[in-house]
Amino acid sequence: MHCPNCNSEIPKEAKFCPNCGFNFKNKIQSAGNVIISPEINVSPVISVGGEGAQVKNINTEEQKKLPSDSPEILENIHNENLKKSAENVQRYCQRLLDAFYASDDIYFRFFTNHASLHSQTILKLLKELLFDVNLKNDYEYYLLYTAAYAHDIGMLPQKTNGEYEDYTKQEVVEKARKEHSVRSAEHIKRNGREMGILEKTHSVHLAEICKAHSSKVAINIIPERAECVIDGEKVEIGWRFLAALIRLADALDADYNRIPPEFIIKDAKLSEKTVREYLKHECVQKVTVNHKDRKIYVDLLLPDEGAMHEIKKELKRHLVKEFESVREIINANGVKIEKIEFLETVSSRV
Repeated sequence: MHCPNCNSEIPKEAKFCPNCGFNFKNKIQSAGNVIISPEINVSPVISVGGEGAQVKNINTEEQKKLPSDSPEILENIHNENLKKSAENVQRYCQRLLDAFYASDDIYFRFFTNHASLHSQTILKLLKELLFDVNLKNDYEYYLLYTAAYAHDIGMLPQKTNGEYEDYTKQEVVEKARKEHSVRSAEHIKRNGREMGILEKTHSVHLAEICKAHSSKVAINIIPERAECVIDGEKVEIGWRFLAALIRLADALDADYNRIPPEFIIKDAKLSEKTVREYLKHECVQKVTVNHKDRKIYVDLLLPDEGAMHEIKKELKRHLVKEFESVREIINANGVKIEKIEFLETVSSRV
């Protein structure tokens, strides 16, 4: 007997698929594969969840659309040493960031997803942005692939004098959120060898790309070009262009998949800022890169009234600002997207 959802082999009398959680009786995914949309009152005193919470299942077709590892970027790394290094960096970041969210402690509830799902979506978006653009060499693909996994490593709690940061304190959470791109760069430079990065120069290139994924860092401080030696051969990279691609792809991963599930946040005392961030993601249904129209389309879920109207305005301003900060750079390097356009939809996640 095989699961109709994931096709894995299952016991004959099973009620649930042990692989994907598919419920054969009700034909739904298990609790591990649902997205929770809590009724949230955006005010200084906030309660999350409760009897008003709505459960939204991801249907089978949508489950198939969820991003997996994007081989198009990795498979363009033909140099075996670089490819092995890229895979080592990926494993290092997954081990730490996925554990960060697997923890039954307090970390995930204060942040949107910065782990594997986020990295895989960034790789998917990079593939779409680079639809008709070929990068110069293996090393450029290497830097994009590793940055997709390493750019948020600074979200991890920092250790000082043997003690980790206390993420139960709101000021610590906000500091991490604000400074995480700089912290990521510092982590990469400090731990490059442990991460599997081959050369110090590679660590510097990767660190600066990761630092600039935040618009709090001026992207023009990164030189337009850089050089290094790979297996005795000098190669040149479009350093600023790579940083611009990571910044844009990171910003475009804006949909509901980044919200933590309700069972994680139901008892948390979330700040208004955190809740507003969750609601911004809650209203984003889909992001599409359309090279024919030279536009990026962002589908936003109705209704557009009350507090949600202001939250959507914040979201639109943010995405336009992120796009405009890199538009000239990506246009000059062959990615001819000219505008972000927002669409309103009454259809939920189809």
